Amino acid sequence: MSEFAKVTAFTPVENKRVTNLIRVIEKPGEIEDAAFLHSILCQTFLPYKDPGDDVREYEKIQGNAVLLLKAGEIFDPKKKKFHQVGLPHGTKARLVLAYINTWAIRTQSRTVPVEDTLTSFVRKLGLDTGGKTINSVKDQLTRLAGSTIRIGYSIEEDKARTTKLDIIDGMEMWLSKDDNQRVMWPGIVTLSETFHNSLMEHAIPLDERVLGALANNAMAMDIYTWLAQRLHRVPHGKPQAISWKALMEQFGSNYENPRKFRQNFRERLKLVMKFYRDAQIEDATKGLLLKNSPPPIEAERKTYLLTTR
Repeated sequence: MSEFAKVTAFTPVENKRVTNLIRVIEKPGEIEDAAFLHSILCQTFLPYKDPGDDVREYEKIQGNAVLLLKAGEIFDPKKKKFHQVGLPHGTKARLVLAYINTWAIRTQSRTVPVEDTLTSFVRKLGLDTGGKTINSVKDQLTRLAGSTIRIGYSIEEDKARTTKLDIIDGMEMWLSKDDNQRVMWPGIVTLSETFHNSLMEHAIPLDERVLGALANNAMAMDIYTWLAQRLHRVPHGKPQAISWKALMEQFGSNYENPRKFRQNFRERLKLVMKFYRDAQIEDATKGLLLKNSPPPIEAERKTYLLTTR
């Protein structure tokens, strides 16, 4: 009997993963299955969990780069005042980033509509579009729209650079008719010109079916996007070693126990490699050994998408 024969015996999450795995195996990396993230956001990641409304800043280290994410404020025209929104986090924030990046790439436009198109994107990923899910997605979009991002780089021992990477610099809000509720979500967002121009040059193509399959596991999504931008840049015949210390800084800042982190990371890496089947990685005692591997979506397909409307 086929290993996929009893799909109905799986949980909904397992069912979706198996279904998408079959699709990836049967038809890997087609153009219509491409989603995009900026290369920076494939290396430095958002919080996995909600740090709480009182936490207004979040830092993430990746090699010589540090991401500083600051929570922001959204204007409420009903009350004629700004109110604070929390930090974006979790899988839904990552899917929202993929959505707005992908829309911008495919249309080559800074203006991104939200209401119907975002719901369609969520549905295409195989996720439930019921009230709870879509409201969670829209809440993360609001948090992203209000947040600001800084990237700090260590260039030399006594030299550094700070880059402003605000993704969204404008939005039109859709308001609730219920006077007891605040602003609900943006109906239209406008990407900053700097981010949009940079995205056109540094977009990393991903398989959106894999994003859908990993949509319940933020660390697995981050591992997949990291490998997608990293492995094809490893020189042929010159594998790169990544220590567990470096991996924990990048993926496990919320872990206190290195052993527990390694265990959980390995489990999620194993899941990712079921979908990214061309990834060449060795699990070593001191960390990972990365070898040159083709990206999930080949470079020529990315070029096609960037030059075709």
